[in-house]
Amino acid sequence: MILRSLICNAVVNYFESDSWQELVHQMKRGKEVRHAHAYAESLLHPEPLLKVVEEYFKAQGLPLQRKIYLLPPANVFGVTDIYNIHPHADWGHCELLMRYSQDHILSPRTSGNSVEVWDDVYMKRHYARYDFKTTVTKQDEKDLRAYFNSAEWKSQSNFMLGGNNRHAHSLVKTSIHPEVVQRYLVESLEARGWEVSKSVSVVYNNKGMDFGKITTLLRKPEIMLELEWEFNAGVSIKPGSEPMLLKTTLEDLNNCMAGLDYIRLDDGVVDEIVERLKAKAKSRGKVK
Repeated sequence: MILRSLICNAVVNYFESDSWQELVHQMKRGKEVRHAHAYAESLLHPEPLLKVVEEYFKAQGLPLQRKIYLLPPANVFGVTDIYNIHPHADWGHCELLMRYSQDHILSPRTSGNSVEVWDDVYMKRHYARYDFKTTVTKQDEKDLRAYFNSAEWKSQSNFMLGGNNRHAHSLVKTSIHPEVVQRYLVESLEARGWEVSKSVSVVYNNKGMDFGKITTLLRKPEIMLELEWEFNAGVSIKPGSEPMLLKTTLEDLNNCMAGLDYIRLDDGVVDEIVERLKAKAKSRGKVK
């Protein structure tokens, strides 16, 4: 069938493209790369592509550290996000964001960069904008521990443990350096008996502006928590004007895809794509 062949070729070619290979190259830099995005355009329903992404990394000898899933980033209609891609314990995590397009089976984004990276150098420049406190007082420590034991902070983990909930940020105002705040955040989670696999202080971009956040990937329970911060020289740490924002659910995901004429790959097509990706990895000596 010509259409099946075209689709398989397009998907395999995407994972062989300079754009996707640049993402993998950047992630292989290790811990200094805190987070990365790949941007694509596609008319394919994103759900079957979860298995393709999973099997791609497995073929590279990099089985994913955690389950990946879909969310609608910022609830933008026609945009979906294969989220939570963490191929190696010592690497940052990444995402594949896809905008619906009838003109592309699966291709790198045609306008703007198709790969975006946030590394240590980027974050050092970002932090330099603020006069953060890096040495905390006893009162600061008390305030930090109180916040991470507060109902406001725990409401996010309760939300994320809800079966159909996908994403949220807790918002705080603080004068304390995010990487100091991060230590107390991780300490508070471990004190609850939870296991943290990775925590990074990074930014996300919205409408051309960077917003700081601490992203924490937990192993047990397997959820991701996001603490967004606003700099305020007058406070140690306290809840922001909206204690929890950017909440998304499965219903939001469905609404962002509603009415779009996606092509959904069946299991046979997915298996063919996976086998071709495995063969390419094997030919390069990635797998035995």
